[in-house]
Amino acid sequence: MSLTIPLAAGNTAVLKPSELAPATSAAIARLLPRYLDPETVVVVEGGVPETTALLDQRFDHIFYTGNGTVGRIVMAAAARHLTPVTLELDGKSPVVVEPGVDLAVTAQRIGPILPIVAVPDLDAAIAFINERDKPSPCTPSPSPRGPSSG
Repeated sequence: MSLTIPLAAGNTAVLKPSELAPATSAAIARLLPRYLDPETVVVVEGGVPETTALLDQRFDHIFYTGNGTVGRIVMAAAARHLTPVTLELDGKSPVVVEPGVDLAVTAQRIGPILPIVAVPDLDAAIAFINERDKPSPCTPSPSPRGPSSG
């Protein structure tokens, strides 16, 4: 979610960048106060202890982008205060596929995501999806019992 949405609605925001990307986290913490009012947008850096401390606070809404394991922790913490939550789990970056590329190679590089693809015709779209869905030599075959419910 874009930070412009809550700010345009007159809200404040607390950002907690991922500790798994320390250079990006540091850049956000350094640059955001230069361009946005530090009373309106606060950046909290850190790992699990800082995240846990944040989740102990009362918020009007929590928007979390990341994996399902941490998403469950966020949801449980929010439930203690009856805080509404938006979870964006296992999201992928958007991808632009330009005309004339090798669709088989591109599909393998993009991986098992469902992109919105602008293509010149339906045949190209179907070819792209079929190539993307082919098992990779590095990907184990799906279980004959179907996906796990875990």
